[in-house]
Amino acid sequence: MSANGGEPPRERRSRRASRPAAPGVDQHPSQHPLDGRAAEDLPEGWGEPGARGAGTRSARDEALSRDRPPHWG
Repeated sequence: MSANGGEPPRERRSRRASRPAAPGVDQHPSQHPLDGRAAEDLPEGWGEPGARGAGTRSARDEALSRDRPPHWG
């Protein structure tokens, strides 16, 4: 005699736990285009006021270019 009283075996279900996403997390990340930039790749994502125009350099960029170690040439 079988353990389940002659009934057909039940289909196995997944045992993986599912929890709701944390607040602020994208619920459907796979629905976004892959050619867009992620938020952390934008200056605003790092707390900077905004993107500077292409080819413009800040005073800090100039200072870093000027104050290079001698072995950099």
